[in-house]
Amino acid sequence: MKPLLFALAALTPTATWAGYIQNKGMWDELSAHKKHGYVMGFMDSYLTRYVRSDRQWSVQGYYEQCLIDLDIRSDDLVEVVETTYSDLENWDKSADKMLAQGIYKVCKATIERLSAQGGD
Repeated sequence: MKPLLFALAALTPTATWAGYIQNKGMWDELSAHKKHGYVMGFMDSYLTRYVRSDRQWSVQGYYEQCLIDLDIRSDDLVEVVETTYSDLENWDKSADKMLAQGIYKVCKATIERLSAQGGD
């Protein structure tokens, strides 16, 4: 039984392998549920604080505060990717880069305000 379970586990794609969306074409092939899962997984990883540096903690705190202040949900994050892909120059870029670029644009004012105040 254990060899069968191991074989099944080895053949099951990992989240990392299955989750890397290299361009707009791959993004467009995803179902709505998969798009929501992708953006939520990205944001979870994006906001997780692995390194204990004050600068990193501050910037991630600014992004968290922005998402809270603007009540951004997974629907909004999917829209950010799709809006960013509306620029033809972005079609060959990965979805994670599009989301990071879009979230920065959405949150830029909050980041600048919080940074000027010097607080999280």
